[in-house]
Amino acid sequence: MKTYRTIIAWLLVFTCVFQLFGCSKDAANENDFISTTKASGDRNDPVTINWLSFRGDDVQINDKLIKKFEYENPGIKVLITTIKDEVEYYHELDKRIASGRDLDLFQTHTSSYMIKLGKKGVLEDLTNCLFTKNVFENILPITTIDGKVKAMLQSVNLILVYYNKRIFEKYELGIPDSFDELKEIVKKLKDQGEGGIAYPGKTVKSLWATNIVLFPQITSEGYVEMYDGLCSGKRTTIKDIPAMVNTCHILSDIYNSGLFYEGCQDIDINKASALFSQGKVPMMIMGTWKIGTADKEFPDIDFGVFPFPVNEKMNVAYGEAGQATAIYSKSENIDAAKHFMEFLFSPEVESIYCTETKQTPTIKGVKASYDMQYLVTDVMEKGFYILQPASNDQFDVYHDLLRTSSDNILFSGSNYTDEIDTLESKLKNK
Repeated sequence: MKTYRTIIAWLLVFTCVFQLFGCSKDAANENDFISTTKASGDRNDPVTINWLSFRGDDVQINDKLIKKFEYENPGIKVLITTIKDEVEYYHELDKRIASGRDLDLFQTHTSSYMIKLGKKGVLEDLTNCLFTKNVFENILPITTIDGKVKAMLQSVNLILVYYNKRIFEKYELGIPDSFDELKEIVKKLKDQGEGGIAYPGKTVKSLWATNIVLFPQITSEGYVEMYDGLCSGKRTTIKDIPAMVNTCHILSDIYNSGLFYEGCQDIDINKASALFSQGKVPMMIMGTWKIGTADKEFPDIDFGVFPFPVNEKMNVAYGEAGQATAIYSKSENIDAAKHFMEFLFSPEVESIYCTETKQTPTIKGVKASYDMQYLVTDVMEKGFYILQPASNDQFDVYHDLLRTSSDNILFSGSNYTDEIDTLESKLKNK
């Protein structure tokens, strides 16, 4: 009997020891996980924040970042819903805003839609959040509405001129400092049978060509001021805006000088990239996302980039905003949502995101680690302008009017003064 009791006692001892020290490696990691993270929230009763996204290309990186965040913040869970179709996405976003349910964070394009949400009080004020202080000074205004920071940009896309270094070296050409120098270079190259500049007019119409010329002259603030005047009816002319008149003149010059590759109105982004890859053109106008895929799309081309040159004093880049992330102002989890935003826009995570998606960072001092990214960094350090959204409901109407005139000048060779006169009559009849 004594022997039986002794066996039972030892079994109890071994059971306790196993419970204390015999856990699996995963359990040991769990203990480390708890001890090394100091986040708000009760681990046994985590807060769940709902994040609505339209970035189908970011599904994998977002899942990775969410896992990292949840590991470091055991009191907060992130439930992401990704809807790739734009119409369906905004329908779902409007539905969740109307119901006030299942929405804490969401993405939006930097458009008049975002401005309207900000003015209606739908977007939480982020002005005093520390993570807003690290953003490039000329990027933060894009998501600032009525003096308050209402969203954060995760990336930007600069529109630059890509050039084939081998061809430039062959003909002893340098980077042009002015539009006239660019015309001279293209003429020399075309005389040697090298082709013009590939421009994806089928995809972007005259938009890129207009903005890369216009923005260094008018600035982002001047652009918004012009459209606010047009949309409100206070402005019925563009003839008194030198930047607009000069831009129309340069678009006309692009057509008349044959600067762009023939038939550019029928060339889409893929075709423009293919022409550059095949060496059929020495230059192309393209977004900086192509730098990240250059090793696959044109691996045999040693290339560089430069902003489209207007003149010696205006060689700065034009760019377009990526997705903006905002917090729903009626969320019941504002603090948790801000904590997640602080994570997303930390230098470490911004670097991870931009490295894996091959995007251009919006946080000062952050450098994505992929081949040729230094090209973008060099351009950004010299200055750039980002397209800012206008808030008026009539923006799309007036923007289409101006773009139609630009299309006619760039693709059809319409006389730019005649186009301005036609535009003026339409503005006065609006």
